[in-house]
Amino acid sequence: MIAVDQFEPHWSVVECLVEEILESELKRIFAQTSEQFVARIAVWVRQQEIPKFSITSAGRDEFDIEEDVDVRLRFQRTLNPERHRFSIQAHFAENWRRNLPAQLHVTGDIDTSGKWPRFRVLRSSTSRTGAWERW
Repeated sequence: MIAVDQFEPHWSVVECLVEEILESELKRIFAQTSEQFVARIAVWVRQQEIPKFSITSAGRDEFDIEEDVDVRLRFQRTLNPERHRFSIQAHFAENWRRNLPAQLHVTGDIDTSGKWPRFRVLRSSTSRTGAWERW
């Protein structure tokens, strides 16, 4: 990805992406452990972090407790102004010690031509290592 093409989308796109894709992926992973999670969501543009909000397995809010999932959302423009690429990277603190998925990586695209954004997942994977991937 060319770093110049990265951008921060309208808040509604971030909200929809979290609701439609991220929350279900996190719940699926944490169902293996029957544990609750607190995830810190941030949009990253190049090397700049733009914090957004936190979510838990029970809902969304601001929390005083420490998050155990760090989520980076990245967005990239394409030649079609109504289509963008997205990447979700999530790191799960301490999961690697229990031989559980320690990282989630989802990539796809967004069609913004309609009233609501439509997301298409192109790749979704988990790994047991904790290194951030470059995108």
